[in-house]
Amino acid sequence: MADSSLEKPLLAELLREWLGAAFTSGSLLHVQIPEQGTIHQTRLLETSSGRYALRRYRYDQDRHIAITYEHALSQYVHEQGLPAIPPLPLLNGGTWIEHEGVYYALYPFAAGRQVARQELSSHNLWAMGQCLARLHTVLRDYPCVQVTQRNFHFNMQKTFAYMGELEEIIRARPRIQPQDEIVLAHLAARRAWLLDHQDDPFSDFHALHQQVIHGDYQETNLFFMHDKVSAIIDWDQAYSAPAAWEIVRILDIVCDFAKELCQAFLDGYRALLPLSHDELDLLIYCYGWMRAQNLWLYEELYIEGNERVRRFLPDGPFIPISEKWERIKI
Repeated sequence: MADSSLEKPLLAELLREWLGAAFTSGSLLHVQIPEQGTIHQTRLLETSSGRYALRRYRYDQDRHIAITYEHALSQYVHEQGLPAIPPLPLLNGGTWIEHEGVYYALYPFAAGRQVARQELSSHNLWAMGQCLARLHTVLRDYPCVQVTQRNFHFNMQKTFAYMGELEEIIRARPRIQPQDEIVLAHLAARRAWLLDHQDDPFSDFHALHQQVIHGDYQETNLFFMHDKVSAIIDWDQAYSAPAAWEIVRILDIVCDFAKELCQAFLDGYRALLPLSHDELDLLIYCYGWMRAQNLWLYEELYIEGNERVRRFLPDGPFIPISEKWERIKI
């Protein structure tokens, strides 16, 4: 991506907080915006003293608490010998600064290369599984109170009401596209499936051992070198849940329940840690039950008007997550 020259004076001013007063705009050789989009904004910087990633945070409230949690967690994992990338210390010893109401942190450049989801091989998935098992082992005793918490409580009646609102908005559009018809069919199928599965399964979820997990362990936050994971980035989504909850998410969003990829990932994980079939089945059901009520994508498109998410709309019939798993069950 083209050099963002207009940002250089501000970037140089920020970098001086880490690299010293001698750092000038002329020391900043190149600025690149990563192809992978994230919640926060990152700039990849090439300077006369090295390569860095500057992160700009977008938290709305309690920013310093969330950033402190994230930085402490990545530092802890790094100190346990895993390839986490902790932030670099400022000259004053801190790890983040505030500039005009915006928070920044500087990271060393991650070693290795990223692999696009469609290009992930079985070797990549096996390495991802093994690295995640090591990570879960290290995080098993990390205090859950030192990460943000997720709400796993759901109100199905509110979900049904919101589905109805979305259906009315879609049908009121001046021109209904074929994709819109598929969405309407999905909403109807989701409602029908949920009506047949109204009992909340999360009481069993909460009975399982809860521990800190990365929260967004996927290929966009991983780097590979020599068929191993060489760097794990973006620790701001960490929260507490059963360890296998993170596995289920990967089988869905990374592997898309493709049997060969799921098998490779699970083999890599199980090479280091046991994984109960019963626990995996339970969490896949919980995950699918939650996903059936997740209407974020439709909200972004039809209420917020975010056309960028249209490419993520389904192009086929609704298939419950638990059914996808049953088809390939490993």
